[in-house]
Amino acid sequence: MKKILYSLLALFGGLVLSSGSCNSDPFNPSIYDEGEVINGVRWATRNVDTPGKFAESSSKAGMLYQWGRNKEWPFTDPLSDTWPTAPAGGTIWAEGSNPCPKDWRLPTKAEIESLLDKTVPQFWSLVGADKGVYLGTFPHRIFLPIISIRFEDGTISLNYSGGFWSSTPINSTEAWAFDFNIDENISANSVYEKCSGLSVRCVKK
Repeated sequence: MKKILYSLLALFGGLVLSSGSCNSDPFNPSIYDEGEVINGVRWATRNVDTPGKFAESSSKAGMLYQWGRNKEWPFTDPLSDTWPTAPAGGTIWAEGSNPCPKDWRLPTKAEIESLLDKTVPQFWSLVGADKGVYLGTFPHRIFLPIISIRFEDGTISLNYSGGFWSSTPINSTEAWAFDFNIDENISANSVYEKCSGLSVRCVKK
């Protein structure tokens, strides 16, 4: 009897520990995302909304971020706060400023290049409300919406392009990103001022 009781207690303890170490709550869609594996990297299927949370769906814009910071900015005018024009210090996107939900992070430039490798299929959706590009092979693909980009002075380009940060800096004022537009141009080697506002699409740690 005692042996059975100890076994049950051990099982219960294991369940508690495993649930505590789980990366996120599958019943809370704002922090849970299965992701899709493309070229060996698991990509989230949604943009980051407010820090630590995903957008409601893959077609929702989420929020925009300056490189190295976890303060969110809207993708439409007006701005409710003063736009910072000095870049975040440091040469890495520090873990304490990571806007991704738990157990997710910003992609590196190399991971972005693997996502946009010529072997990865692209399907453009430019009709209707959900404009953007699908990357990957169905059903293992992600959708990146064309929403907007804020430039280093805070001005915005609406509904023409989309831009996503990498965690890889170039120098103290610039960083690598990837972007695309409604003309079906997409680049894995775009350079943006760190004070620009771009979307964040996370990869699994």
